[in-house]
Amino acid sequence: MSRFQVLPPYEAKQFDEPPKFNRTEREEYFTVDLMLDHVMTRGVNDESKVGAIIQLGYFRASGKFYATESFRKNDIRYVCSLLKIPYKSINLSKNYPSTSKSNHKRLILDASGFEPFNKNKELFDETIKQMIENHMMPRKIVFSVIDLFNQKKIETPSYDAFARSITKLYHAFESDLTTQLAKVIGDEHKQALESLLEKDSKGKALISRLKHINHSVKPGQIKNSIARFDELDAIYQNIYGLLSNIKISSEAISYYGKLTIKYQLAQINNLVDDNQRYLYLLAFVVHQYKCWQDVFLQIVKKSVRATDNKASKSIDATYAHNAPTKNELTDSVADGYYDYRNLVTQIEKKAFDQNLNNDQFRCDVQDILNNKNSDHLNQSDQDLQTLQDIMDKEKSHQGYFDQHDQLSRKLQNKVAKIIKRLHFTFEPVAEDLKNAIEYYQSGASITKTLAPDAFLNDEQHAQIYQDGQFNISLYKSMLYVNLFDAFSCGAASLAISYKYLPISAYMMDESSWKKNNKLILKRLGLEEFENIDEVLVKLQTILDQKYYDVNAKIHSGENPFIRFNAKKNDSLIIRTPAVDKPNYESVAQMIGEDRNIPILEMLTSLNKFLRFTTPLTHFKVKSKVKIPDDELFIAGIFALGSDIGIQRLSKSSIGINANKLNNAVKWYFAVENLHAINNLLTDFMNKMSLPEQFKKEKDFLHTSSDGRKRSVSIESLVSNYSYKYFGHGKGINIYTFVDERGILFHSTVFSSSDRDAPYVIDGLLHNEGVKSDMHSTDTHGYTEAIFAISHLLGITFAPRIAKLAKQNYLPSEASKKDWLKKVTRYCLAIKLMSS
Repeated sequence: MSRFQVLPPYEAKQFDEPPKFNRTEREEYFTVDLMLDHVMTRGVNDESKVGAIIQLGYFRASGKFYATESFRKNDIRYVCSLLKIPYKSINLSKNYPSTSKSNHKRLILDASGFEPFNKNKELFDETIKQMIENHMMPRKIVFSVIDLFNQKKIETPSYDAFARSITKLYHAFESDLTTQLAKVIGDEHKQALESLLEKDSKGKALISRLKHINHSVKPGQIKNSIARFDELDAIYQNIYGLLSNIKISSEAISYYGKLTIKYQLAQINNLVDDNQRYLYLLAFVVHQYKCWQDVFLQIVKKSVRATDNKASKSIDATYAHNAPTKNELTDSVADGYYDYRNLVTQIEKKAFDQNLNNDQFRCDVQDILNNKNSDHLNQSDQDLQTLQDIMDKEKSHQGYFDQHDQLSRKLQNKVAKIIKRLHFTFEPVAEDLKNAIEYYQSGASITKTLAPDAFLNDEQHAQIYQDGQFNISLYKSMLYVNLFDAFSCGAASLAISYKYLPISAYMMDESSWKKNNKLILKRLGLEEFENIDEVLVKLQTILDQKYYDVNAKIHSGENPFIRFNAKKNDSLIIRTPAVDKPNYESVAQMIGEDRNIPILEMLTSLNKFLRFTTPLTHFKVKSKVKIPDDELFIAGIFALGSDIGIQRLSKSSIGINANKLNNAVKWYFAVENLHAINNLLTDFMNKMSLPEQFKKEKDFLHTSSDGRKRSVSIESLVSNYSYKYFGHGKGINIYTFVDERGILFHSTVFSSSDRDAPYVIDGLLHNEGVKSDMHSTDTHGYTEAIFAISHLLGITFAPRIAKLAKQNYLPSEASKKDWLKKVTRYCLAIKLMSS
């Protein structure tokens, strides 16, 4: 059995070589202390003493031991000078026998509180087996196991141990899957899967048509996509029962599904093992089915939101449209009021005239009433009724529902058939909506007496059943709107999906949490937050004192940046102080004269020194193909990073073959690999002295994140319209994280209509090499939840909030001080937070 290439050759060789130390690191790791004295007392000669110190230094740095032949000469020379032993007299390969080395290894492990690897081989294999079942890539398995072993204080094994175990267990895993499948697959299942490979009259196989999912929201394109999905659904309904008889994780399905998508038809047909081919095809069907469900739901959500936004805008449009008419009617009603008021005033005057008897009074009143302008008063009455009708319609949002009624047919053309093909699951709180959706999916007739309507709110119900009629178009539109709202609040989800499963599917189950919560909190360094009541009391005390101190300084005038505007209900007026600019003269001296460096030269030189292309491993775990040259990888990075594109770059470059470049990007440029490159570069820059010159404080790191809008010309469910940024086009938001040293440590892409806040914590936790002490965003990156989670992570969250004076400030309880009441209108719900 040939061994997997778990790590690229350069990285594999480096794995079993001792770490490279500079002078400062040698002084740190090769320090003589009590532990070392304990080990060195067992040394019978100079070589043993030198070997013991070097082994201990390497173990301190990496948690593993190395072959004597790989000890670095500079480290041997340093240790010799430390022990005052002549360097030239030392011959470790001859006078440092394996027995002494093994004895020192045992003593070092005991003194460090570590366990030897050979006593934990079972744990090693079991951990790798679990990671393979979840289809973690081999390179990631290696470093994940190292992290686990460092945490558990277990010696890190050699690269050979990793390669042997991963190869053996991966083959066993895939062999076990094919064996399980062979036992349960029937002829009808095989026939359904084989139909994917059959070619039509144009010579194109069905699997080729099902590899790409259309993201368009145009009715015609949606119709074509539904037709393709129905072909996939016919096969899925035939084979999905196999999944319950095969122990395969969602991650493994995703891997084999993506692998099958990358394969060409001939490669699938050339698989020798039929059961392996059936496994790949089965995973492809399930993977694509989940992806199609996700895309369909995104189309539904985007279409419903667009329609609802148009209807919501009609409310403002209605107010604007009605304003002139309402003004005219109001003037007419006001004139009628004054006329009536004048009549009442005249009658009152006669009524209180003591000189008039009853007959005279009656005659005078009759004269007054006979002289009134009846036509004008009647018109005022009519205008009053018209004005009342308009206002009633505005209060009931009649325009909103009218707009939904008008747009309903267009919306149905997009989402009606899609909703009937989605597999929903609902929380108990949405039971009424569940009944309505199931009735709708059944295809039964939607009538006044049969259609479920318990999910409608009072306003929706009144509009649908207005004047005793049943508005079917509006009913369907409100069904879609309520379904959209249910997904937004987590009351609805998909049963077959990657992105939209119930939230519990992405979380630890409650029983495991209750059983291991203390251990989990300790592992994450969150033990201090175990008792929520104690935490809240402590935070309440700190918050109350901070409110008191800050507002006391404002009240006494000690804070020159905040004052109250007495003319505008004591509203806050805030003046932001100027920021001191750092002195970058030292940086300029280090960099030297200003000159331009070609980006290709920079990438090539950096790769020679750092080998940042090593994380670009083949997507197929068992691949034996030759790794492309670094030039091809750098060309791919440049083509994608600069937006030139693969085809355009290959045409304009000498020596770059378009097919080879496209193949390299297809198989090696997985998102995980690109993240690994970014992390590698970030870790490297972390060790450099130049970036440190940009820090304001030595032991304090300030990070920030912000979005950049980017136009998108192709059909994408992520892109959205924004006239402010894209005119009449669509675009996305590229959200990047950078620290004060200029190191960009994470970036992500999402819809331009989404807030930044949900992505902030993900970015802060993405790169372990960047430990932020303070993080800043703009207003879009701020929510109260971000403040709370940042505090738990030990990060000070300092957003730049626009219109700070208009924000709500929440102390734990209302203060008796009048000057504190000026800025606090609400109080924290401590009981709710605790629950």
